[in-house]
Amino acid sequence: MTQEKTVNLTIVWRICALVLVIMFGMSLWAWFQLPADAAVPVHWNAAGTVDRYGGKIEGLLLLPLVTTGVVGLFSLIRYIDPLRANIQKSGQAYRATILGVVLFMALLHTIAILSALGYPLNMGSIIAPALALLFIVLGNYMGKIRRNYMFGVRTPWTLASDLAWNKTHRFTGRLFVIAGLLILLAGFWGPAWAFYTMMATVLGSVVLAMLYSYFVWKHDPTVHPIEDAK
Repeated sequence: MTQEKTVNLTIVWRICALVLVIMFGMSLWAWFQLPADAAVPVHWNAAGTVDRYGGKIEGLLLLPLVTTGVVGLFSLIRYIDPLRANIQKSGQAYRATILGVVLFMALLHTIAILSALGYPLNMGSIIAPALALLFIVLGNYMGKIRRNYMFGVRTPWTLASDLAWNKTHRFTGRLFVIAGLLILLAGFWGPAWAFYTMMATVLGSVVLAMLYSYFVWKHDPTVHPIEDAK
């Protein structure tokens, strides 16, 4: 690992640690603000309104604990993946993904706590543009992910072919950017539109990515030299 990558990853872990401290700090602060039997929002419907409440433990600690797990998982895969050298080469995408996901989780947690404290917030109207931005950012970095077993678009064909992996990730990156723009536009019609647009575009992206990866793998001359020679 180069010195530049070491410094950048160190900054990423520091930012993640700071975000986690803030999330747990907010939970601790809200814990003493809310009564023992307080109902904390833990789930929202497509329209962005609360449709399920939980106790203080679930509502105030679940998201910080999940985010801690996400950070731990991203830290672990750099050491346990057989192709971990390629993860090191995917530094920009790796950093963008972990920071994007952690900050998105922190935003969810902030909204949940403010809602529990009585602030009239609509989850959908805030999350829709944030989710759109996350898709656009991830889409721009998707093509920089190098083949590995734990991070990226992993199909049997991308894992078997560098050509299929690289082309599929560039293709999927464009789909993610389009999905983000569509979610952003749909959000102007309401949170429900943004939610259903997200579901449709994500499902469509997954299907198209799988089909495209198979197509590229099938025509990869390094995998099928005999077929291409015919």
